[in-house]
Amino acid sequence: MGKLLEWMRGIVLLFFLLTALLYFIPRDVYKKYIRFFMEMVLVLAILLPVMKLFYGEDPFGKMVHYDEFWQELSNLKTDMEHMEYLQNEYYVEQYEQEIGADIKSMADEYGYETKEVRVSLDADYAIGQITLRVKPKEDAKALADFKEALFLFYRTDESHVEILTQ
Repeated sequence: MGKLLEWMRGIVLLFFLLTALLYFIPRDVYKKYIRFFMEMVLVLAILLPVMKLFYGEDPFGKMVHYDEFWQELSNLKTDMEHMEYLQNEYYVEQYEQEIGADIKSMADEYGYETKEVRVSLDADYAIGQITLRVKPKEDAKALADFKEALFLFYRTDESHVEILTQ
């Protein structure tokens, strides 16, 4: 009940702050844009608890990170199409290293100490194989959750992901 009241207070405070902002706008021309912005911010503030239920504690951060990853992948594919005359192997190695660093970061979020990460891409720059060595934990469910997160994030299946606990 306390969280609900705190959330409602935040919404009311945000509404008052945004409404006060309208009084400082010198021209009426800009008011419709400010109102639109206000409505978007209020909708996001109202939906935040619902999104936390479905996406966890930081729903915006995860979605932004997910979208940034796929946008970077799309940009890389476009760059590779336009710049084939450059050293293709260099780009593949750099991208594999970046994916490896991202997987290491993901493993840290799940509480695993990463010993080694190897990523190989196929000819279409899709995930060919992920091999990960981590320090074992007693919680088997945490490893299953981590694997599932890898499968969902990198759009792959078990045949392309190998996690060794040593």
